[in-house]
Amino acid sequence: MLNKIGEHFWTFPCKDWQWMPETKNSTYLKILSRFEDKRAAAFSIHQIALMGASEGKEVGQWFGPNTIAQVLKKLVVYDEWSSITIHVALDNTLIINDICKYAVISKSPLSKLSK
Repeated sequence: MLNKIGEHFWTFPCKDWQWMPETKNSTYLKILSRFEDKRAAAFSIHQIALMGASEGKEVGQWFGPNTIAQVLKKLVVYDEWSSITIHVALDNTLIINDICKYAVISKSPLSKLSK
């Protein structure tokens, strides 16, 4: 996910970019801050564990691929800075109309979750 967020904000492919200790790129640092081990970080393990409860998973339980995808879909709504939307295709089915709908929904957490 961190790689995809980086691709969203940088014009060069993230896979070819290498971190250097002297890196001061503000966009890179802002993206990295979203994953810090702090409760306030949008995608911290704290937020993932807490949001997992809405998927029926208690702290300490295994989150399978679908559970973590659903949790990240909910968490990304609250990241005001990134403007990223996550759509989880169920049963290996991708509905183009759904993708188009999510691409134009406002960044409001309530409007995204109610759709």
